[in-house]
Amino acid sequence: MENNDVLTDSVKKLYKSVSEGLGTMMVPKSLRPVIDSEAKLISNAEEVDIGWLLTEENQTGISIEETMELCKRAGSRLLYQEVKKQKNIEDVIAGAANILEETPTVSKDPVDPDWMTRFFNSVQDVGNLEMQKLWSKLLAGEVRRPSSYSLRTLDILSKLSSEEAKLFAEICKYIVEYRGTAALLNDEDINKNYNLNYEKILRLDECGLIDSNGIMSLTLKVAPGIPFEAIYGNYLIHGESSSEQSINLPIYKLTTPGRELYNIVSYELDVDYLHEVEKTICNQNSGISFSEHSIVSKNNDGTVQYVRQGRVLNDYNTNHENSIVSQE
Repeated sequence: MENNDVLTDSVKKLYKSVSEGLGTMMVPKSLRPVIDSEAKLISNAEEVDIGWLLTEENQTGISIEETMELCKRAGSRLLYQEVKKQKNIEDVIAGAANILEETPTVSKDPVDPDWMTRFFNSVQDVGNLEMQKLWSKLLAGEVRRPSSYSLRTLDILSKLSSEEAKLFAEICKYIVEYRGTAALLNDEDINKNYNLNYEKILRLDECGLIDSNGIMSLTLKVAPGIPFEAIYGNYLIHGESSSEQSINLPIYKLTTPGRELYNIVSYELDVDYLHEVEKTICNQNSGISFSEHSIVSKNNDGTVQYVRQGRVLNDYNTNHENSIVSQE
């Protein structure tokens, strides 16, 4: 990104949003200002106004010479801290720019300047590379579509340790979306098989990412024209019924911040886990016809486009790997 003329519209919007949160000096990395010139302001103790300190000499017992040395060290410490903060901020911005380079179009709606200010106040102390990647994804997502991430989510992420972020990514690997509700199925046998113990869920509850209430359940109506749909990564579990029925699922639901962060966390799908969930849902709802389909694309409103030809799921006692169904 040496030349501003070749920046994509999405990256240009990023830097415009950044400038409103940090000032116009925050431009592409190749044009970043040199901090050395500002460092000169505190490199010489004679240039520091220490008059207010010297008036307290008799009370503090600190000599003029020692006060000047303290000013030098304080200035050096503050500069060092601010340089680290600046580097953290610019690393996150650079990461977001790299992501947005792959996004040719973004919403024309501006990013809230107050949101940007809160964002950089939060990210300035983040030096962990993996955590910086999360912040970069979050910034890119907000530029792509403003109001995607709440201030509460910024607050929660700022308090999240790298260990807690890894634990959340582990849980996200087993999250299924049911008509907009993202949740972990509360099934003791399945969760035990995948080492999803309650202590992990409780810890993420303390982080504000998931609701550990063990009696929470989700009830979904299934009727003619109202199918059951559950999304796991690029897979869709589709269910149809010729009469009105209800599917009741015990769940641990992601909170709103948890759901927002779930969209940017990196994790690998476990198809074996998907089959376990499918088997459980099918066995508990024998009056509904279920099938599994590959998702082609996901829309912003939560709907999906999927391959109409799918795999029959209802009979797990037979070899259903070759059984297919086609949705009209």
